[in-house]
Amino acid sequence: MTKYGSGAWSGFLVMAFIILGLCGLFATYAAQLPYQREVFAEGKLDAARTAPDAPALLDRLRETLGDDGVGAFPPGGDIAERIDTARHVLRRHFQDQAADIALRLRIVIAVFTFGSALFGLMVVSILRRAPR
Repeated sequence: MTKYGSGAWSGFLVMAFIILGLCGLFATYAAQLPYQREVFAEGKLDAARTAPDAPALLDRLRETLGDDGVGAFPPGGDIAERIDTARHVLRRHFQDQAADIALRLRIVIAVFTFGSALFGLMVVSILRRAPR
């Protein structure tokens, strides 16, 4: 066996896969953010539909959403049409954000998986060459 024994190398190999697992765990938090923002926006839109001050609520929602609300709130017109347009535009925007995040997370997880596999191969090759 090597100077440190096979237990130390096994520990390093396990750590490689723990890092991969943590990457996937943190990805689950990032993946749901666009959907949470969509639920928030839809709740506010539903509240604005029945509110007496609906135009003011839509203006506040536009300010709250910042860049996400650009183009979602047409000026003037029937309040129900404005809300329907905003709902459609925001839903599409948040779906696009979710697809973008999902693609990036898949790439990150693939890179970490590949890195973990390479690390595992290095550990196994070192153990094979070690004097017994």
